[in-house]
Amino acid sequence: MKIRTSDGMIFTVEDHLVEHCKVIRMIHEDVFDDEIIPLSNVDSATFICILNYAMHGKLPSDELLRFAYACNYLDYSDAMDAACKKIAEDLGQLPEWKKMSVMKQLFE
Repeated sequence: MKIRTSDGMIFTVEDHLVEHCKVIRMIHEDVFDDEIIPLSNVDSATFICILNYAMHGKLPSDELLRFAYACNYLDYSDAMDAACKKIAEDLGQLPEWKKMSVMKQLFE
């Protein structure tokens, strides 16, 4: 299938790589095989991270929050759970005074 990210990049991916992304799967069921599936809320760098997670189970070391937002948008629950767990672990390692500042930024 072909997927276009929000920054205009087009990826040709095998179905099994995005089978856990419920939004892509639902859109794919409604389009012809040669149609391009648009992902208006996911940029190419983040989509590459999603594909890497699907292939290797590896979370991105940077832009983890953007990755989590994209997984939420795509309804990719396994990746979303892993990202949230990692974010919580990272927050847990911060001193208390820093946690509040970071959490405030997360929800702005």
